[in-house]
Amino acid sequence: MEKLASGRRIHDVLGFLYSLTLAGLGLLGMTGIVYHALAPEGWFAGWLSRLWSQHPGFAFLVLIGLLTTVLAARNQVGQQRFERGGTEVPLYFFVALGTLFAGRVLVYGTL
Repeated sequence: MEKLASGRRIHDVLGFLYSLTLAGLGLLGMTGIVYHALAPEGWFAGWLSRLWSQHPGFAFLVLIGLLTTVLAARNQVGQQRFERGGTEVPLYFFVALGTLFAGRVLVYGTL
């Protein structure tokens, strides 16, 4: 009986470590996407710097529009998930990206 309890504890600890690893890789994936999008040499750096230097007021309008769009989409996705059940596709998408970025950190030393 004691072996069974010990095996169950080990299983619980391994399950917790697995969940923690998935959460960490998902967070790394999200962080990597934001870094590559907004870094000084990132995907949107040239466009954002030109927009800010030429039309700072318009840059604030774009920021407010993006924020509004994200909040509206979040509410829409949350409502759909509630109606038809949740999906784990976004989590595993970011876990896959996190795995890619973790590999890049190990091989190249940078994201």
